Amino acid sequence: MKTKNYIIIGFVSAIVSLFLFPPIFGVLAIYCGYVLKKRNYPTLGLGIIGLGALFTILGMALGVTNTLNEFSIEVPSLTPSMTQEKFKVQTCPVCPQRSNWSECVDFAQYRVKYHCDVSTNYKCIPEKEIISCIPLNESERYIKREYKWTFKGNEYTWSPIFPKSVYDYYKNKPRPLTRDYSIYATDPYDDKLISQLVSVFRNASERDGFDKYETVNFVISFVQSLPYTPDNVTTPFDEYPRYPIETLVDNGGDCEDTSILTAVLIDELGYGVVLLEIPKHMAVGVKCEESMGAHYKDDYGNSFCYLETTSKDWEIGQIPDNYKGSGAILRYLVPKPLITITIDWSSKGVSASLFYVTYEINITVKNEGSATAENLKIWTGFDATEEGKVYSQIVGKTYNLEPSEKLNSIVTLSVPREVYTRLHIIVSGDNFFPQEEVSEWFKT
Repeated sequence: MKTKNYIIIGFVSAIVSLFLFPPIFGVLAIYCGYVLKKRNYPTLGLGIIGLGALFTILGMALGVTNTLNEFSIEVPSLTPSMTQEKFKVQTCPVCPQRSNWSECVDFAQYRVKYHCDVSTNYKCIPEKEIISCIPLNESERYIKREYKWTFKGNEYTWSPIFPKSVYDYYKNKPRPLTRDYSIYATDPYDDKLISQLVSVFRNASERDGFDKYETVNFVISFVQSLPYTPDNVTTPFDEYPRYPIETLVDNGGDCEDTSILTAVLIDELGYGVVLLEIPKHMAVGVKCEESMGAHYKDDYGNSFCYLETTSKDWEIGQIPDNYKGSGAILRYLVPKPLITITIDWSSKGVSASLFYVTYEINITVKNEGSATAENLKIWTGFDATEEGKVYSQIVGKTYNLEPSEKLNSIVTLSVPREVYTRLHIIVSGDNFFPQEEVSEWFKT
């Protein structure tokens, strides 16, 4: 307000206080004088303060004040619309109790529970909770497992059901003598089941808003939560590589088992991955930028960051101290045949003449890999002592040998009497390295 207004109000209030409401108008005059004094008008301000104080005292002394009743102001009554607004605190009603679990039908059972909060407009909304189950009449054909693990501070649960036939198929599958464990990660028999399992992780990642990197770590956190179990404790063997379904049903494994499982899941998610074969250990390599940490390079310039699967909280690019500086063989997850040869024969021969001895050789070739052996053929011969020479030989027909398929071949060859020789078998094809078996040298 302007200074001029304070001067006018101050003088007027002081004068009025002599006749009317001295405590009110006198105090107003004193206040105006105080403001003027603060605004660098000390003389004028003190004058109004003194005048207001003096007239207030005189007005009260003269008894000129009137009571409030003489100057009553009519105040209209408050209508209902002018009353204080009533605030209603919304609360949820008492919702029904959740129902009991239904019967197990089509490997699922459900129950209804009710949810109420601001998002439901404080109404009880029914929600169907569904879990997997095994019907009583199917209990011998299926296996159920329960998993719990933590990722990014949240606890996750998963209750998958596995066909026992698939588990038994892999449990009874022979373990060929090879360090190329990619055959366990690329076997086609469980492709459909693996795809179904990975969809669970993919759906959970989309629901929780994980990006690609978080999705991979989400899968990793699950596998790292599985118990570490040495082969010689859980199996009759010192070395027993497991197929992915075995590791899940057996609820854990050692380094090669969890590495194979992790690699399969990450590969199914669509990310580049290899198995890292390290002396006395196995881990996973995830395709990455070199800046992400410890990594290995392949012959094509691709970088694969180290990933430890045997314990919790290892991240991509972190490597345990005892494996730092170790070289690694990169095993790509590419299906390939794996040929094994079994021979049944006797160096005594089955018949003899004046100049020759005849031998019958029973050869069994099996494809224990994960891809068809294309244009497979068997060469059988008896070597001469002079390098590159043979006494007799034969080449069999060409076959395409499917995974787990066997080929039996019976070969009859004659060798001169009284010579030193050895049986020599070579199995070759278009998409695998030739496999050889030779006997000890002997005299016919």
